[in-house]
Amino acid sequence: MNGFPEKILLATDGLVSTTTAAARAAAVDLTEKDGAELHLVHVWHTVPSPHFDRLIRSGFEEIGRDRLEQQVRLIEDAGGTVVEANLREGRAVDEIIAHADEIGAGLVIVGSRGMGRFGCLALGSVSTGIAHLSHCPVLIVREGEETWPPDRVLVGYGSFEDTERAGFLAASLAHTLDAEVELVGVESGGSGDAQEKLHDLERALESRADEIEKAVGLRPRVRPAVGEVAQTVLGIQAEEEKPALLSFGSKVLGGAERVIVGEALDRVLSESRGPILITPDRTRLQRPEVSNAGNPEPMKDRRYSSPRTARKSPCAPASTPPGWPVLSG
Repeated sequence: MNGFPEKILLATDGLVSTTTAAARAAAVDLTEKDGAELHLVHVWHTVPSPHFDRLIRSGFEEIGRDRLEQQVRLIEDAGGTVVEANLREGRAVDEIIAHADEIGAGLVIVGSRGMGRFGCLALGSVSTGIAHLSHCPVLIVREGEETWPPDRVLVGYGSFEDTERAGFLAASLAHTLDAEVELVGVESGGSGDAQEKLHDLERALESRADEIEKAVGLRPRVRPAVGEVAQTVLGIQAEEEKPALLSFGSKVLGGAERVIVGEALDRVLSESRGPILITPDRTRLQRPEVSNAGNPEPMKDRRYSSPRTARKSPCAPASTPPGWPVLSG
């Protein structure tokens, strides 16, 4: 599997599911082609009421269970196999990230309706929140038949130390999908010889391409450029008829955890026409110890395992490329 995650989590939430057909297709595609386990989680929440709280809560839970079962059926109809399906109650972002940590997911897949910069404050807030806070890589798949599978993967580089994992994972994904990969290195403008900077950047990109080819078996093309990472890669994507998948390490989009990163990442999430793969930096890759200390008993009551959980699919052992940590537990 060339370092590709062994467990993939497809996540959905709410009364109107944010899991698009394209997100389901991506989950089935990646798990079936690479032998990874496919897990499914649906998060529901109730509306507080002073009079009919128990009745309302029961109704929302039942709707959530129906949504979960519906997703399992749709995945099976598409030829996929769900190893485990879980229903959870609470805030969608928190519960999805917690569940990914608990099962040791190496990749979380979420759908997005592509509402744009302002619309994403509503329907897109879940995928945006997960992209910001997840401890493992997140693949956000836009609605639309043309978005999956991608024919090309663009990996945005700004700081090589912080985006090494993004390159390896993106290349592994492209290898699985038989897609092309291009490493886009972006040097900020400023003082100095711009041509010399581009030559140095090209040499660094070629060196990274050598490492990826040795580890994954696929050699990426390279493209040095001057500008700002998100703007440059979005510009390249906009030139193509079929949207490429964009891959970034979280730190390449800025330095401050929720300020600069948040601003640049929100721009990518709102303006990208195709799928987006976000790989967290080293600090966020360290998963916290899973504990029920803050929520001891209710956790078991809030989770629902589908009857289909008895089915298991074999998972081939992953070979970990140099510099790429084992993501799945």
